[in-house]
Amino acid sequence: MQLADIKDVLTFAAFRPEPDNGNAAWSKRFAGKRHLLLNINRTNVSWRSVSKRGAIEDAGQDEGEFRDLLNRHVEEWRSMTEQGWVGVSINQRFMITLERNLSRKKGYRETIRKNPKTVIGGKFDRGKSYGIYHSPETNSSLLLACDESFIRSVEEGFRAVGLRPARIAAGLFSMIQDLAEQAHRSKEWSNVEDLVLVAACEGSVCALRQRLGQWTELRCRSGLDPSDPGPALQVLSPFLSGASPQTRLVFMNSEPNHHYGQALLERMGSLIVEEVTEDNQLWRCLTAN
Repeated sequence: MQLADIKDVLTFAAFRPEPDNGNAAWSKRFAGKRHLLLNINRTNVSWRSVSKRGAIEDAGQDEGEFRDLLNRHVEEWRSMTEQGWVGVSINQRFMITLERNLSRKKGYRETIRKNPKTVIGGKFDRGKSYGIYHSPETNSSLLLACDESFIRSVEEGFRAVGLRPARIAAGLFSMIQDLAEQAHRSKEWSNVEDLVLVAACEGSVCALRQRLGQWTELRCRSGLDPSDPGPALQVLSPFLSGASPQTRLVFMNSEPNHHYGQALLERMGSLIVEEVTEDNQLWRCLTAN
């Protein structure tokens, strides 16, 4: 046995999952390892490094298309990660829809990645990659469909410069899922007659309406111009115009006071709004599981 192997046993490292084990929780895959998180928008990329102790730090952002920024910042990004591992949020070329009666057979999360047609049936599109989140109380589901060619181009771009994508996900989907889980756990929210959950992520927005615990309506747009809140407000307009005095809106921004989400909040009028955004919200949601 090599000395390194003995050290691994003594520190329990030998019992931890490898970073490339996609079935393991993120916190266990990267315990004690520096790594990098990026959010790829249509017109810019933002990023954070994560220390060996799991602290999110070293924030950065730059304007431009992903491929150009990859070449511009590759050395900086390499210095922020051990062994080149990165977690990626794509913030364009995806859609989230509200579906019902999708398969919930054991292992559906793995199945939808490898053989999505068996889970979503006729909704399957060969050019898409899928994710799913089932309501714990009803037959409703949130279905994520991403452009597979875009995901492949992101993977290839990173690998060409020696970086290794450990996870590519839609950060907005993680955020609206987090809101739905909070609503499920909250006795106060579950009894609201008309609850609207809104997640805003640097140019993408998703709104989910829940009436007395039942998901009834969802609207989503990705890859919008983060400097112009107008298109996102059009997405939200049916929820705002149809609001009653009993309507309550719960809002999550990608970061506290991020300008895109703040611009939306300022246009909520007289609605009762509760903001639940925490520090590093996007990055926490991206690496929650």
